Amino acid sequence: MKETVLWLLTGSRGGKNRVRIINLIYKKPLNAYRISEELNLNYNTVNYHLKILKEHKLLYCNKNVKYGALYFVTDNMNSCRETFDEILENLNLEE
Repeated sequence: MKETVLWLLTGSRGGKNRVRIINLIYKKPLNAYRISEELNLNYNTVNYHLKILKEHKLLYCNKNVKYGALYFVTDNMNSCRETFDEILENLNLEE
């Protein structure tokens, strides 16, 4: 799983936005609209990254809700928290 996290967040295009999204969700579960507002990203861009993160089992959402579904960090992502924190530190994101 660590290799997947490294690739998705540092080795692929869009990694920085994925780091920003995960970092925000670590703070509190949010829906795609709120994520797009808080990070000042296009809603469709956020949905694209959420889809990728869900496919790789780093995020999940409450499936019974179509609009406004909240996203949460998975146990897989939590198991790589140290790696994520290192990536976050190296990116030096300004919130």
